[in-house]
Amino acid sequence: MNELLSYIKNITAKKKFGQNFLICPSILDKIIAAAHINKETSIIEIGPGPGSLTRWILRTSVKSIYTIERDPSMKEYLDSLASPKLHIQFIDALKINFWELGESPRSVVANLPYNVATPLLIKMLSNASCFKHLVLMFQKEVADRILAKPYSKAYGRLSIISQLFSKVSRVTDVPPSAFKPQPKITSSVLQFTPYEKPLYPVHWPTLQRLLHHIFQQRRKMLRSNLKGFIDNPLDVLSIANIDPTRRPETLSLEMFCSLSNAIKNYYQ
Repeated sequence: MNELLSYIKNITAKKKFGQNFLICPSILDKIIAAAHINKETSIIEIGPGPGSLTRWILRTSVKSIYTIERDPSMKEYLDSLASPKLHIQFIDALKINFWELGESPRSVVANLPYNVATPLLIKMLSNASCFKHLVLMFQKEVADRILAKPYSKAYGRLSIISQLFSKVSRVTDVPPSAFKPQPKITSSVLQFTPYEKPLYPVHWPTLQRLLHHIFQQRRKMLRSNLKGFIDNPLDVLSIANIDPTRRPETLSLEMFCSLSNAIKNYYQ
């Protein structure tokens, strides 16, 4: 702990970038272990801040590391980690195709800025086949939603997208004391192992639009819920073989894919 505290003691975290710097070696060790890094691996790290996690990655046999950071004031700290393996970019990760960095096999290992964690995750999963592993930190509440199953209050858009494109497991929960400054919430590290293709065949653009709409009124029966999204919802539900009195939170991944495909085919 002293090594990391000494390293970042004079660095001010910025709220606008969602910065909380990880200072707990045991948590860093668990993140590294979950990433299964070897000499062939290209690591993409989003939001490295001053580079606490970057330092741990550099101690492995990693082939290369590509860090993507929005805050230019972190430059001197990341530059101090100078290594031929380390490639630093100061840019918004949402604005670039970061899955094209490095060479396959690629993995993302990141303490994600919480204020953009969800859109970053969707972007990664939309290109899931590009990655071997994703080892990512979220607020625990968000992690619970990602892992949630049907018939639970937490089950929703993130659960479906995450589990459709990858096998997801919890690596560890992370207390506020593991960070400087300490956040007010507990965090969780998740490991995603992407599938070569989605678990079920699906028209992805239609599914995205469907999920965005359908969970805004999650307590409504599908026959009513879908009226604001498509015409003739009863016809489409019949094609998908889904009971129109069901509610969104009761549908399995396969059923959501069937419904998306039925919508696409009905209106094409």
